[in-house]
This record gives sequence, C-alpha cells and structure tokens, in this order.
Amino acid sequence: MRFGWRLRLRDNPLRRRSDVVEAWTVLCVTAAVAVGAPAAALAVGAPTVAAARAESRAQHENRHTASARLLKDAPPMATWAGSSGSVRTLYQVPVRWTTADGVTHSGIARVPAGTRRGESARIWLDDAGRIAGAPLDESDIWLRGASVGAAAAGGVTTVALLAGWSVRRRLDRERLAQWDREWAAWV
Repeated sequence: MRFGWRLRLRDNPLRRRSDVVEAWTVLCVTAAVAVGAPAAALAVGAPTVAAARAESRAQHENRHTASARLLKDAPPMATWAGSSGSVRTLYQVPVRWTTADGVTHSGIARVPAGTRRGESARIWLDDAGRIAGAPLDESDIWLRGASVGAAAAGGVTTVALLAGWSVRRRLDRERLAQWDREWAAWV
C-alpha cells in the first residue's frame, strides 16, 4: 500500500519547509492529545483515588454517628423541571444530642431536606464530640479522582493546542513575510 499523502508532501515541488514543520506540528499535537491527555489523567487520577480512599478509612476510624433531635424544620425538598428526585439535598439546621455519658450538646448539622422539628436525624461526630461531615463514600472518592484526572487531561490538551497554535501562527507570519519579499522582487 502506498502512502499517497506522504509521497505527495515529499514530492510536491511547491512544498515549503514551513509545510513540513506544520505537518509535524499537527502530528505531535494530535499525539499529545490522544496519548498524553489520557496518560496524564491516569497518572494524576489514580493516586488521587488512593489518597481519597486512605482519607475515607481515617475518617471512618475517627468518626461515629449519633442521633440528634432537630430544633428547627429543615427546608422542604426543592424540585425543578426534569428533576429525578434522587438528589440528596442536605440543609444546615440546629440540632441537640446527648452523648453516652449523659451530656447534652447542641450545634448545627446537615440533615436531609424536609426533616421536621423534633424528628431525629443521624449526625456524624468526631473523636472530640464535635459535629463533623460524613466520611467520604465511594462516589465521593471516584468523583474526586475523576475531577483531578479530567483537570490534568484538560491541562495537557490546552498546552498542546496552545503550542500548536503558536507554531502555526509563527509559520503564517514567516510565510507572509516570504510572500512580501517575493512580491517586492516582482514589482
């Protein structure tokens, strides 16, 4: 099989050095985006997932749940067109709870939408007995890794495209200057 595009570029009498540089630039940018972006996403995303898993394990070791009574109604679930209703909406509401040693505490905790005053809600406490957020779950871990990986892939893609654009812009300036010189020679 003949590589016609390659032979045409090589054998074309009108081919300029800038055409060859531009072709190689396009090839390099394409390779950087096709190979470099996924590689960067994996190289950055995988360690992020591992770190988030370790953080989740530490949070599960250092936090425990308690039952708290709401001192105020939580706002109702907000609905909008196209809502599937599967979104877990949490609101910050004042709550009161009693520890195992009988001491009553109060604070602001995140509780599900629509929970009424006087109802109980599950809250997370740290080792010091302060209200803490829920430990990272599997979806939080993967979302963190995917976000960091996507940002890395986007960064590689942006750098590659900007490099290709700057090379092309420089080549276009050189071609215009060459055409100006040739035109001046004819006139």
